[in-house]
Amino acid sequence: MTGTKNSIGSTIRTANVTAASTSTNAGTAHQAGAFAARGRGARASTRKPA
Repeated sequence: MTGTKNSIGSTIRTANVTAASTSTNAGTAHQAGAFAARGRGARASTRKPA
């Protein structure tokens, strides 16, 4: 029983870490995109390259 409880706890911990790193990556990408848009102008960043 104890082994099962420990594995469940570690699974939850792993899921939390994964979620945290995913949201951090998304936030970083969003900030980078916003920074690039500010640098080039919003219209240029939303238009697809020809």
